[in-house]
Amino acid sequence: MTGVFKSAVLRSIVLGVILGLLVNVVSFGFDVSSYLSNARTFDQIHIGDSRSKALEVLQKDRIWCDLTSGSRFCRFSDFWRDYEIGTDSANRIVTSKYMVEREHRTFLSKLAGVAR
Repeated sequence: MTGVFKSAVLRSIVLGVILGLLVNVVSFGFDVSSYLSNARTFDQIHIGDSRSKALEVLQKDRIWCDLTSGSRFCRFSDFWRDYEIGTDSANRIVTSKYMVEREHRTFLSKLAGVAR
């Protein structure tokens, strides 16, 4: 093998690996973001919506709540936030929505033992 051929093969291998990594990172990012965040589901439910519509939206995204057995609240979370949807039992409509950001300590603060 000549030096030119070796460098061309090496360059092709390196570019192939870089391209493969880039494609995998992008596709993994899309997959993970849809599983890690429930914000889109939360935004699809509005105050005044029927309880059955809210349950349909939640169940479509595999969020299971016990609103059918008379519970007034549905609580769910993801890595970044905690969500709560409140309903009125008598009128069977959504009456409240709350979202609270979760606090995540950084690795360095955990390592240093910094209190919250």
